[in-house]
Amino acid sequence: MQSRLTTKLVRDIQFNRWQFIAVAVVVVLGVSMYIAGVVSYHNLFQSYRLSYERLRFADFWIEFDRAPEGVIQRIARVPGIEQVTGRVNVEYPLEIGSELNRQVVGRFISLPEKHPPELNSVQVVAGRYFTARSRREALVENSFAEHHGIEPGDILTVDVEGSLKDFRVVGRVQSPEYVIALRSKQYNMPTPSTFGVVFLPQEEAQLTFDMVGQVNEITATVKGSALPENVMDTTDREETLQTVDAVHLLLQPYGASEPTLQRDQASNQSLRMDLMSISQLAVIFPCLFLGAAAMTIYVLMTRIVHSQRPHIGFLRSAGFTQRTLLLHYLSYSLTVGLAGGISAVLAGYSMSYLITTEYLSVLNIPCLMVRMRWDYLTAGFCIAVATCLAAGFVPAWHAGKLPPAVAMRDETPVGERSPGGRRNLHPVLRTLPYLLRLPVRNLLRSRRRTISTAAGIAAGLSLVLVSVMFLDAIDYAIGSYFEKMQKYDALVQFLPPQSEDIIHHIEQWDGVRVAHAGLFLPVELEKSGTVFSTVLLGLPENGSLYRVLDAGGNPTRLTGDTIRISDLVRQRLNVETGDPLQVRYALSSRDVPAEVRMQVGDPIELPATTMAFANIRTVQRQFGSRLNWPVRPVTGVAIAADPDQLSSLKERLLDLPNAAAVEITQETRRELDRMMEFTYIFISVMLLFGAGLAFAIVFNTLSINVIKRTREIASLRTLGFTRLQIVFMTTIENILMGVLGILLGLPLGRILCLWLVQTYQSETVALQPIIYPATYAFTITGMMLLVILAQWPSLRMVNNLDLAKATKERAG
Repeated sequence: MQSRLTTKLVRDIQFNRWQFIAVAVVVVLGVSMYIAGVVSYHNLFQSYRLSYERLRFADFWIEFDRAPEGVIQRIARVPGIEQVTGRVNVEYPLEIGSELNRQVVGRFISLPEKHPPELNSVQVVAGRYFTARSRREALVENSFAEHHGIEPGDILTVDVEGSLKDFRVVGRVQSPEYVIALRSKQYNMPTPSTFGVVFLPQEEAQLTFDMVGQVNEITATVKGSALPENVMDTTDREETLQTVDAVHLLLQPYGASEPTLQRDQASNQSLRMDLMSISQLAVIFPCLFLGAAAMTIYVLMTRIVHSQRPHIGFLRSAGFTQRTLLLHYLSYSLTVGLAGGISAVLAGYSMSYLITTEYLSVLNIPCLMVRMRWDYLTAGFCIAVATCLAAGFVPAWHAGKLPPAVAMRDETPVGERSPGGRRNLHPVLRTLPYLLRLPVRNLLRSRRRTISTAAGIAAGLSLVLVSVMFLDAIDYAIGSYFEKMQKYDALVQFLPPQSEDIIHHIEQWDGVRVAHAGLFLPVELEKSGTVFSTVLLGLPENGSLYRVLDAGGNPTRLTGDTIRISDLVRQRLNVETGDPLQVRYALSSRDVPAEVRMQVGDPIELPATTMAFANIRTVQRQFGSRLNWPVRPVTGVAIAADPDQLSSLKERLLDLPNAAAVEITQETRRELDRMMEFTYIFISVMLLFGAGLAFAIVFNTLSINVIKRTREIASLRTLGFTRLQIVFMTTIENILMGVLGILLGLPLGRILCLWLVQTYQSETVALQPIIYPATYAFTITGMMLLVILAQWPSLRMVNNLDLAKATKERAG
């Protein structure tokens, strides 16, 4: 008896092979995305962790003005300190080679001459490390070197307060501190065109920067802070914090800044947020896909059970038990789960390898770890099987409990039990041609089928909308920033700040149309113990080169003494308009205290970023004197210039006193597009997955509808309806269900987009759930095309029906 059921199973699957293949594809898409996501997450996590361990990433950093090297021995005796190193860490303008228009802000960090440091070591990827007799040699951080094409043997020139000193590059290195080369945690994006890190021999750095026998930064590890298996830092431990406080107190006489814990270190913080985003996507999207797969399997199995009611009645009368039939119909789902699970494991692991290697190639990770994670591969396989079995259980259970006499009778469509609704619509239906009237009546007659079909189309549409939303949101954020806010062509940065009088000099140059001052400060905003790190931009009240947008997206003026922040920052700090806010210069120390109280102004719209804005006069007045800067200081000048003058203008700007770097907006835009390539590829893959899933859902739903109505369609053929008329009526019916599904899917997709954006937000990134009208039109058109295309395989089968045989079969 069991062999006969197995034969029936094989024949049924063969008869519905395209529907089962489509369901298996849905399972493969969902589970492979889960496997790819979680395995990639753990590969990346372990790669970061391995890099931190091998290169001995510090537990905390403290910067100060300067102190004798002997302070390192005093810190080493602080209870809880395991290792401590002192170094020079300064920023000066850096010229690359002999091309004067390639100048950036250089961060110069000292390293031991004879061997890599005990903490925050470096890994040489080209060239060599310093030698015992190193003189005027330099190691360049790898991502910065790649961006500018710097190789061993090239010459770098540092401008130390007007004194130019050359260094010969001997190697390119990777550092655990600069996996993502951020200038500080206030800057949420690497800018290799304007900022780079260079490592110098300790004694040479001290001599170059007039710090012989002195250091201005310590890095240290704390006893017992070895990384557990599942964390990237342990600086939340109370013992660690107590040790950090003790060291900070010891360094107070030297103007110590606030300590930077490992969790707050700029690169590490950015990596953690990236990992968090990947982990969220690794759960959210597979859940959406698997939910759609479960719904599709449920609909498929329900239709199979309904269509096989006479078979079930015969089997029950032949002595097959409820349990036997339950297991038999569950075997359909099990077959899909096994096929989909095995394929998903293979596809998911391959995808995880590609994602990991491509992602790490974008970053500057010293150590790569790609492992076969059998636990997650097994989990993915089990999820595939469990999802299919769970979705198929209810239809299989109904099949098993059907009494033989009931199963042998035709099932009355749900709509037949309440004909009143149709009777009320009859006058309307009579006005329609018969070829249109029949499809409409079919929709009303089988409301369960109509709703389930529309739900499948809605699910496919919503998944496509979620994918394209990311593309539109990123495009909107970048476009709004460069087209609405940042209107300048060039920006010169000064280190240290200059007097605002420099603007009058620049405005006289040929090709310069407008020049505006800017005062950009890394700050920490604090309210009731909650701290948010960002950049405060002081801008002219009526400036036209850097516009601030109000909550409605329109340009607004920066008036009064208020600080303007976005809704995301307001939520993080729990503040409203008019609330007081502590604004602290991020590099404050005992000798350079700079903390003021400012009032929160009206909210502003910021595409993707979290910067704060204020009137430049307010920022100059509040911070200029506290930081001992010139009268009316500026850290940058934004310039609108003639396009054909930009190259020569850049050279002239770099000749200005204390000019550290010049940013050309066109170059920045190209660099940003290059950095976003991986993101676009990843989202495009998700979009293809969503489109594939939508097609599988629509194909399954519509083809099952057509196949289930084989007897009805065959009867129409025997009554004289032509093949073309049958195709026309079926297509109209499917299009109407498609329209209903789209009407359901648009709000559902919008809700999913809003929820996903809220989940995806981080401390420094705030995407808006933007979907362009053209995207809606494209998605709706694409979904209707899917509806039309998905019905053709089943319509071809119906057109080739044996009419005599089909009209004798009983319909479910």
